Amino acid sequence: MNTIESNRTFSTNEVNNRYFYYCKLVEEKLKNHQKPHDRRYHQGFFIPKRPIKCMNIMEVADIQPIVWRSSWEQKFMEWLDSNDIVTRWGSEIISIPYKDPIKGKMSIYIPDFYMEYLDNKKRLQKYLIEIKPMSQSKLTEAKDGYDRLRIAKNAYKWSQAIVYCKKKGITFKVMTEYDLGLK
Repeated sequence: MNTIESNRTFSTNEVNNRYFYYCKLVEEKLKNHQKPHDRRYHQGFFIPKRPIKCMNIMEVADIQPIVWRSSWEQKFMEWLDSNDIVTRWGSEIISIPYKDPIKGKMSIYIPDFYMEYLDNKKRLQKYLIEIKPMSQSKLTEAKDGYDRLRIAKNAYKWSQAIVYCKKKGITFKVMTEYDLGLK
């Protein structure tokens, strides 16, 4: 099943069971001191208050903890979960194959978020979102050669995401600290 195109409805019992399982899974990982792996960034597990909107809980066969990999992603998840216009969202649920321009090998790009919301005219809008600092998004903001290399690689991944999104009727957007209201 392609998660994006799912039109499933859920009984209250099913929502409660999946949410209970999800919370127990996160609790177990924390009890066993299993945390997200990259210590360079502030990371953690997200427990939504409105699980019926969260595709990671309701629409995947193998439920796994939702990980925020930066405080920016955490804030965005909180916004997705609490905002009434958002009807569905998922974290790292889409995989886009691409050929890594630096390594020359096939790789997988997993954008940060997929979301659906109702616009002012009550039309369903679909977005695939990547959250990145401006220094990893715009050449004019690059601080050094490493940043420029990252930007080139990101630009290529994002071009592949745009192709994927066009085929699916989705808009791709990179959100920086300025889009998130952090600067």
